[in-house]
Amino acid sequence: MEEKENLFGEYVVDKTIKGRVKNPKTWVNLLILIIIITMAVILIQSVMGSWSREEIKKSIKIIDFKSMWAVKDVAFSGENSKKQVSIIPKITFRIKNIGKRELEFVRFLGNFVYAEKRASSIGDGYSDVLKNNTLKPGEVSSLISIKSTYGYKTSTSSNETYGDMFFNKKGWKQFNVRISARVKGTVKEIGEYPVENRIENAVKEDVDLINNEIEVETVFKDLKIKNYQSEWRHVKEAKGNLFIPTLKFQLENVGKKYEDLIVLLSFEFDDKQGVISQWKGKKPVKISFLSGKSLSEELYFEAENGVKASSVEKLFLNKTEWKDVKVKIFIGTKHIKPSLLTTLEMNQTVKGYRVREKAIL
Repeated sequence: MEEKENLFGEYVVDKTIKGRVKNPKTWVNLLILIIIITMAVILIQSVMGSWSREEIKKSIKIIDFKSMWAVKDVAFSGENSKKQVSIIPKITFRIKNIGKRELEFVRFLGNFVYAEKRASSIGDGYSDVLKNNTLKPGEVSSLISIKSTYGYKTSTSSNETYGDMFFNKKGWKQFNVRISARVKGTVKEIGEYPVENRIENAVKEDVDLINNEIEVETVFKDLKIKNYQSEWRHVKEAKGNLFIPTLKFQLENVGKKYEDLIVLLSFEFDDKQGVISQWKGKKPVKISFLSGKSLSEELYFEAENGVKASSVEKLFLNKTEWKDVKVKIFIGTKHIKPSLLTTLEMNQTVKGYRVREKAIL
């Protein structure tokens, strides 16, 4: 009994403050208490910081909305240098915080759907506009841009421009974009908007002309051909001689300024069967800027092919049998399909050669 009393006595002593500190059970209980308090704080913050779908809808207002189609990729392939152009729907907008709380960590999602088949989507995209900053009540965000992952593909010849798409607008499907906002894990659709059938960075005047179905030729009515010269270039080949039509001229602008002009040529002639054949110009010439009341630099062109003859002399002796070659000059821009500006005649002269009159007889 004496030993038991001693043990009991030691146990009573251990219940003092010093004893409790040394007791492992005390630390376990304290740790549990800290965990409970921490979880309670997190739960309260989560409840206070959460957003309902209704609050998101009432707090975000979309302003300055614009829609368009953007060129995603351009690739050349095949023997005929076919150009494959990919265009995708794109939207830009800003938001205004019309709610009572600050907006932060907001992700905007755009789902691009067919207007007729609302359940069918062409693609989607997103933007983290408020990832690193907040938007206080009454404030307006910076510009938000969202592009679709997929769009249209079209194949054109290497000489055609994006403007060709304007002339096929009637074949475009109408798309809408559904804009949703994700705020701290809660997602709510903000609105649905139509996507305009226009190419990004298109000149407004050009689009108006196309939409109103006005003749494209009127766009370039202020451009004139000046200092026109044409001749045939002699190229010696292993099996004979090739004569290629060439020409040079300047563009005179008597009206408003032009930007991003593209000049294309076509050399046409009647073959022996009376059918019009065509040599295309080797490559188009681009003029980035042509101010009003001005003259461009000298532009040079030559055909992809020509006529063959055993010698220059025989070519001249058969001059009366030369085909009458006409040169068609086309003008366009990045956003306007090239249209015929004028048709000119090719001279029957060979560069660097002169033939006496008696040699022709």
